[in-house]
Amino acid sequence: VTVLGLCFGFCLLVIKLDYSIALGAFIIGAIVAEAKALAKIELLIEPVRDMFCAIFFVTIGMMFDPDVFLEYAVPVIVITVVLMVGKIIFATFAAFISGQSGRDSLQVGMGLVPIGEFSFIIASLGLSLKVTSGFLYPIVVAVSAITTLLTPYLLKLSAPLSNKIASKMPHNLNRIIAKYPALIDKIQPTGDRAIMSKIISKIMLQIIINCALVAAVFIASVFLVTSVEHGLFGFTPFLDDEQLRRVLVCFGALFLSLPFLIAAYRKLKALSMIFAEIIINGKIMGKVYKRLGCKNLYSIRRVVYEIMPIICILLILTVILSFSQAILPSPILLSGVLLATLIIAIVLWKPFVWIQSWLQIALFKVMEENADKLHH
Repeated sequence: VTVLGLCFGFCLLVIKLDYSIALGAFIIGAIVAEAKALAKIELLIEPVRDMFCAIFFVTIGMMFDPDVFLEYAVPVIVITVVLMVGKIIFATFAAFISGQSGRDSLQVGMGLVPIGEFSFIIASLGLSLKVTSGFLYPIVVAVSAITTLLTPYLLKLSAPLSNKIASKMPHNLNRIIAKYPALIDKIQPTGDRAIMSKIISKIMLQIIINCALVAAVFIASVFLVTSVEHGLFGFTPFLDDEQLRRVLVCFGALFLSLPFLIAAYRKLKALSMIFAEIIINGKIMGKVYKRLGCKNLYSIRRVVYEIMPIICILLILTVILSFSQAILPSPILLSGVLLATLIIAIVLWKPFVWIQSWLQIALFKVMEENADKLHH
């Protein structure tokens, strides 16, 4: 995979696209970030990283022009005030809802005031693509510099400000706010419920990751096909028949997604079994299953955990295919592609399960190794 990433980045450099260096560096960085030799790579690259960080921040500082600030003083001040007030209010409210105390929530809100240097990249990208006007970039630089400089003072002000706000608030409201974090702690699951919550959360996370991987495969396919069709990479479409080309690309995307779709189906089935066991019990469904003539609850539970994963997979595929119109053939041909993919999935079910399990074990192994190295 690393070799493929390096080759892809090199090809982009050879083609001399305007964004080839950035895209190639991003792909290579994403691949190297999961390498087993990550600690050694970080040690070797650390001097280069520090040098470029210094260059980056010095360059950003040199972009700040006081004359531009004076020229656009009104929009800079208005945007800064709206940004600070909005981020403090909403971030404080979100932190408080999650169970933090009033003082900690206010500190979180004030600590999230700066918009960060990434806003420069977004502003410059908008300027280069001509989707924003020229005056926006200096405003973004000025707002970012002001919010960054004000953040330490805001953090220092957060404690006395929270005390001041608490002294001005009604006594009953203060009591409710003070008791809310304890209430959130009490309703947190404990014992068997906590274990079950962790299991469900882990399964849902795995489902989301596999669905994201399927979406990534289709997004990459759409990007490559549209780029080739528009001559972005200097290549011409490999087939003159558009429908046949779409059939092959759609089938290839589905085939590459099969390990992740099968993994999502298996996790959805496990999740459905857990929910069926919890929800469908004698107290809730006792009268219902007697009327249906079922001798036990197993029949109803089996219907639930056999049907629900299929419905969920169909919904996931519907959503993913909805933004993949550029590679979808006609409805009749698409039905044939889906049927052929289903047959392949049934025939090669075990190999696909093995491939996905191997990938998952390798990923967890890399993550555990990185966590141990960071711990040491």
